[in-house]
Amino acid sequence: MKTILMLIMVLVFFLTAPLITTLTAQDSIPESDSIEDSPLSAFIAKTNVIGFGGYWFLPSNINNNGSWDGAYFDYRFYESQYLPILTVGLYGTANWTRFTDNLSRYSAQTREFSGGLVIGYYTEQFSQTRPMFLGLSLGIKHGKDNGESSSRYGKYSGTQIDFLWSLGLNLNLIKVPEPGEKMWPRTQILLNLESPFSSKKEAFWNSEKIESAVWNRSYLGITAKQSIMDHYYNVGLVISPKIIATYSYSWGDSQNNYGLGGEISLHQPFKDDFLSIYYIFKISNKLGRNVSNFGININFALILLYNN
Repeated sequence: MKTILMLIMVLVFFLTAPLITTLTAQDSIPESDSIEDSPLSAFIAKTNVIGFGGYWFLPSNINNNGSWDGAYFDYRFYESQYLPILTVGLYGTANWTRFTDNLSRYSAQTREFSGGLVIGYYTEQFSQTRPMFLGLSLGIKHGKDNGESSSRYGKYSGTQIDFLWSLGLNLNLIKVPEPGEKMWPRTQILLNLESPFSSKKEAFWNSEKIESAVWNRSYLGITAKQSIMDHYYNVGLVISPKIIATYSYSWGDSQNNYGLGGEISLHQPFKDDFLSIYYIFKISNKLGRNVSNFGININFALILLYNN
């Protein structure tokens, strides 16, 4: 865990140090050198390219742990010109997870790929002080899970392949501040629902094929984020601490998780976060399954457009 946290801190330093230096010297950048005049910037402005990763462990047994990393991409091929703004695009994700359970001597690796349609809707008429952005994603996910365990009696190995429907909702309420007001600028609610429509599993005991039940990968996740304040580090960089509350339910093991944590994010004024680091402690209804989670998200497209 210490190694991963150190890598995250080093990554944050190298990402933000040159960015802050450049932002404070923007007035000296010749207009001809600006990325916003290039055809490439027009493409980047319609995309999100996000890298993410994290690490978790059980406080009751820190040797029982796992990690995840991956990338998300979307491209908006349609955007209306007038308010309210409607956008339509395509998205894709790829992620890898690793899991080790020393209590049962079980380890697993999962690869997942997904893609589909993403729709956005922005209106300034939601309320007098709260413009709203609503995002909807509909897609299909493919997952392949490889797991194995061993004991003095033998070795178990299994592979499960799933195709799942994937639904995502992203609701943002953005506060229009009064002059000098910085508190409670943004409320965000995320919902993720996954349900398999095709699953296949093969399992072996000491290299002999055995019958093994398919794991139900149906999943519901809800995350609420409340920005506490916007602190302007300088004219082009905003630091936002946030409170996070989560709930998730896994049909495979009937597990409920309730989480509470915090996040620190960086963004430019009137733009989404390009860097966020968070910690969430999740309490489970299963004995001994409480989890500590550390994670990081980086939006590379927004970093490339930092001087717009």
